[in-house]
Amino acid sequence: MKQTQHERMEALRTAIKHCRGFRTAIDVGAHAGRWSEVMARSFRYLVAFEPHGGMADRWRARMADRFNVVLHEVALADLVGWATLQREPDSKHRLVPVPALDAGAGPGRVQVAPLDDYHLTDVDLIKIDTEGADALVLLGGSYTILRDHPVVIVEDRP
Repeated sequence: MKQTQHERMEALRTAIKHCRGFRTAIDVGAHAGRWSEVMARSFRYLVAFEPHGGMADRWRARMADRFNVVLHEVALADLVGWATLQREPDSKHRLVPVPALDAGAGPGRVQVAPLDDYHLTDVDLIKIDTEGADALVLLGGSYTILRDHPVVIVEDRP
């Protein structure tokens, strides 16, 4: 059964309560920043990842008054390269990363990189909502996860 927005926010708040510290939070698939807003209020530093330019613009507008946040317009996965975003009829975001990497920039293509390549430290929470690419994000962040033992919340696709 699909969760309501309220239920998803409650799940985030519950995950935050289980964090050992409130240093760095990571929002993977930040969309327009609704989850980022909650996370930025609770953590010293928020790093967000949103590859879709239109959503990244909405995120920046929502987070304009925050000084403890940074956004990277990159899709996280387990490799470095480029991926094509494509429309998916049952996705409310209407875009999903295609796992196969393409050979360079172009229309609909976004940069792809592993979370571990960002060398983030003191990570206490990672939220992942990538419309089915969650396993790739986890693989690309395995060093960070094993080192810092953050609470990880994954929004699962039905």
